[in-house]
Amino acid sequence: MISSLSERIGYMWLHYTMNAHKFQWDARFFPETNERVSGNQPVSALDKTVFLRYNDPISFPCFYIKHGGLFFCVKRNQKKGFSMKKRTFYAELAYILGLLILALGTALMERADFGMSMVVAPAYILHLKISQFLPFFSFGMAEYTFQAVLLLAMMIVLRQARLTYLFSFVTAVIYGFTLDGCMALIGLLPGGGMVLRVVFYFAGMLLCSLGVSLLFHTYIAPEAYELFVKEVSAKTKTDIHKFKTGYDIVSCLVSVLLSFLFFGFLHFEGVKLGTVFCALINGFIISLCAKFLEAHFSFADRFPLRKYF
Repeated sequence: MISSLSERIGYMWLHYTMNAHKFQWDARFFPETNERVSGNQPVSALDKTVFLRYNDPISFPCFYIKHGGLFFCVKRNQKKGFSMKKRTFYAELAYILGLLILALGTALMERADFGMSMVVAPAYILHLKISQFLPFFSFGMAEYTFQAVLLLAMMIVLRQARLTYLFSFVTAVIYGFTLDGCMALIGLLPGGGMVLRVVFYFAGMLLCSLGVSLLFHTYIAPEAYELFVKEVSAKTKTDIHKFKTGYDIVSCLVSVLLSFLFFGFLHFEGVKLGTVFCALINGFIISLCAKFLEAHFSFADRFPLRKYF
């Protein structure tokens, strides 16, 4: 807290200096605590409480700017000069974008035909099989049908039922319709050779990871897949990213069994080399996306609806 006149003048000087250089900043004043520290000297952990304020302890160098005997700690951002301030990202927007990005990524992976994400592969295989005699049974319908079964399994594991789980099914239905829309749009893209398929695959995988990460940062009930990972990992006190990787591998194995059951032994539909590759690294990519989002944004509620979820 800035109390004395000299401290106020120093703070005003820093404000003027930073704005004059058009830096994004969120400087925090605190008294001098170490005589060895000089202006602009990078330090690692002189005052850990300064770093903890930004939920990113000691990950980036902190520079002290000295003026008139006062010290100011400013976190350095390599791209934007001196910057500490995070932008607000509303949880409701994270929900909408998460579903849209996830659906778009899934549609791109389906178009690449290197194998679906292991999470949606079981539903995709169900879609391929059932649509043979029920043509209206779309990929989106298969999604929320399979997720309904997964929600029931989760309630059995947790031995509890909440209203949130019903909202999760609503999310699954919204995602199902969004997915069908994205499938129709991606279907308009020109087909291509191996290079274009590879681009579709990696773009789809990255988008799926980003979408899942966004859904992890919203209070609105996510899809059953994310909710299952969230709830069961919390119940078992397991790191959510490690649990996610394990869940993906199990889902991949289930997909292989369904493919063999529906289409014949050693006949792979929806589960290919790309599925296995995605199963091994998807959890890691989601973790990277989460760290990126948390480093640049502060998630907050725009509307007072959290209590209903």
